[in-house]
Amino acid sequence: MIKLKSGALAMGLLALSAFNVSNAAEINNGRALATHTNQNEIKDLSLTELRKRGLLVFTTPFNTADGFGDGPIGETPAERSTIGGRPGLQGNNTFSRVNGLDAQSCLECHAVLSRNTIPMTFGIGGTGGINDTVIAGATFVNANHDADQINSDGPTTGKNNINGRAINPPFVFGSGGVELVGNEMTADLQAKLVRLQARGPGSSIALTTKGISFGELRLTETGELDASDVTGIDNDVESETFLVVQPFGRKGNNITTRRFNQDATRFHFGMTPDEVLYEQQNGFFPDPSLDGQISIDGDNDGVINEFLIGDLSVLNIFSATLDKPRENGRTDASRRGLQKFKDVGCADCHTPVLKTTTKTIGLRYPEVPQNPSENVYLSIDLTEKPGFRSNREGGINVRLFADLKIHNMGPELAEANGDANFTTARLWGVADTAPYLHDGRALTIEEAIFMHGQEGSDAEEAVTSFGELSEAEQSDVYALFSTLKTPRKPARDLLNNR
Repeated sequence: MIKLKSGALAMGLLALSAFNVSNAAEINNGRALATHTNQNEIKDLSLTELRKRGLLVFTTPFNTADGFGDGPIGETPAERSTIGGRPGLQGNNTFSRVNGLDAQSCLECHAVLSRNTIPMTFGIGGTGGINDTVIAGATFVNANHDADQINSDGPTTGKNNINGRAINPPFVFGSGGVELVGNEMTADLQAKLVRLQARGPGSSIALTTKGISFGELRLTETGELDASDVTGIDNDVESETFLVVQPFGRKGNNITTRRFNQDATRFHFGMTPDEVLYEQQNGFFPDPSLDGQISIDGDNDGVINEFLIGDLSVLNIFSATLDKPRENGRTDASRRGLQKFKDVGCADCHTPVLKTTTKTIGLRYPEVPQNPSENVYLSIDLTEKPGFRSNREGGINVRLFADLKIHNMGPELAEANGDANFTTARLWGVADTAPYLHDGRALTIEEAIFMHGQEGSDAEEAVTSFGELSEAEQSDVYALFSTLKTPRKPARDLLNNR
């Protein structure tokens, strides 16, 4: 049931404005990001200070002095759709909205704590609404379903065909736990690869980690890897992300929030991190000792050092320590609902809990996808911030309701310029986070359930079984979902009015 909260809007806005980048009242026409962090400073700063600096990066509305926007508009159509040469909307040379240049801060798209209140409640690190949906990779928008009809005056199909990706922003809550689970799963799968190679030609090994199966890997009689039965993960044996769990991004194509942000800052703000510019020129990421010394203007906008290596590190630290979702108000109905959720097969993909064997996440730079323990610059105990519960194995319980695998969701959810493969949506917090599915097309949980269970989807059988439940049994499952809530006051300890 939606709760009416007369003060939700006001309190949410107060919370978002409580952390002031500067107490100065003067108008600032210079860089909006008041403090940049050099990677070499991190070892000398407290975790609280690092988190505050990460919050600054997350919430600052960047401007042209920071490097916001692209440089000169590209001369060819390909250049004009490439980061660095994108035109602005209606010639304003600032915002585009399609293909990026669509926000000034991370907070703009990650600010809704709950839509289960009226007015909605705001909170740092939350979801985005339909107005925040990202349109990526588009070259045309057409009211006809058939791209061949783009210039046709004939009847339309009723579909607005955009040959780009529509991406609805999820929340950032609990990212540290998710990243730790992904790291441990990757380390386990890489160890299985080593064991297989030690066994020799003709051998095989089951790729199961934390109870999640990624299929089977074989060595042929000639000693070559056969990954044809590897599923739900990158199975390209030549790829740097072969057998690497990638929990972040709707497509499951980012190993960490840092890797995600390397692209997100470029796409949304037109601001390219120094580490990315250096890697583009040299083929490898720069040593941390070079932070602050990389003078590359990647988009020719006259601004260098848009994001230092340390800036992305504190953003990663902030994300890793941001509050986790919570489970609230369990009832007999929600307990019955959890059992039905398991009985019909929903939990086969939306696994309620994944357990780690350590409570400490190692944040790393540069990141080596196949070795999560390499180049760790900071270790964080996740039982402290964001407060995950310890388990008997010496790790934490991450109650994310997902398996961190990539699944085929069928032709109805397939992207116009991509495929139907998506990482399993994490259901923790689902009571507060409508709209649903990768592009926000489902406005209710019921719509989301049946939309992702259509013919050809990996979820088809489970959704069919759910549809065969009685109304009372389905109601119990919805009672389960109603207990999966977002945090109450994320990042509260970092705000000035705490």
